[in-house]
Amino acid sequence: MVNVIAPGSGGELAALAADTPTISGPSSPLEFLQAQAKKLVQDPIQAWSRNNILAILVFALAFGLALGKTGRGDGLAHGFDVASDALGRLVTLVLYATPVGVFCLAAKQVAQTGWEPILKLGSYVLVVAGGLAFHGLILLPLIIWLFAKRSPLAFFKAALKPLTVAFATASSAATLPVTMEAAEEALDVPPTVSRVVLPLGATVNMDGTALYEAVAALFIANLYGIHLDLGAQLIVAVTACLAAIGAAGIPSAGLVTMALVLSAVGLPLEGIGMILAVDRFLDMMRTSVNVLGDLGGTVVVQRFASIETVDTSVGGVDD
Repeated sequence: MVNVIAPGSGGELAALAADTPTISGPSSPLEFLQAQAKKLVQDPIQAWSRNNILAILVFALAFGLALGKTGRGDGLAHGFDVASDALGRLVTLVLYATPVGVFCLAAKQVAQTGWEPILKLGSYVLVVAGGLAFHGLILLPLIIWLFAKRSPLAFFKAALKPLTVAFATASSAATLPVTMEAAEEALDVPPTVSRVVLPLGATVNMDGTALYEAVAALFIANLYGIHLDLGAQLIVAVTACLAAIGAAGIPSAGLVTMALVLSAVGLPLEGIGMILAVDRFLDMMRTSVNVLGDLGGTVVVQRFASIETVDTSVGGVDD
């Protein structure tokens, strides 16, 4: 959809990006895999110094798994939780200044480039909204129907309340209690499933955020007149998925991880200022899709957990 509509195309900011190198991906799938493999095995200190986002994320995942295997990582994990909460509060405080920052960034861009790039945000909003609608109204219901064996209409009826709260608050974390209530009371998901899957989903299942970040990165590339070939677009897609996992369940958290996606392919971070003006509306939409995906994942897990329980019980009787 992004390649067909090409939001932001025309390169109105190409002059501002004159110092930005042309971004190209590998010439073959094998070359792409080799290049990414080399990035993934970098020394973590070197990865941090070179802003190699993929290597940093992979190291963080590996370190977390190793920490869990030691059986003595509770203290350190608690420290990370406290640090994450503190940083989240700092981000929330910074977001209070967002209206002033948006005005200043937009004023600077308009003064340099005129109104046309701002008007092109309409095509950007259209693509993001269309992608989220396709994912939330077609793909997720299809998954629920195929794997959870539930009626999509009944599922949407049960999900209406958490979707309303998610759209209003733009926070999957704030919506979590309502999501749990809907899962347990309206969808008949046992607490043993909902109270494990939903908090995990609110942390790592950010499908709406991943879609938004990938589209935003391609929009910024088009806006600056920078061509991203298929290899570079694959890097954007993979990094957006990984970065979305690290996004907090707070309003506009996707903007924080957006820098990771842009840095992965060398796009100018200043382009984030161009999308801030419409981010609140898109944040409400992508949070709704995130919450819908959490509920969908919960009913799928519940069905397969029920099948496994039945199989185990039958096996016990046979013995």
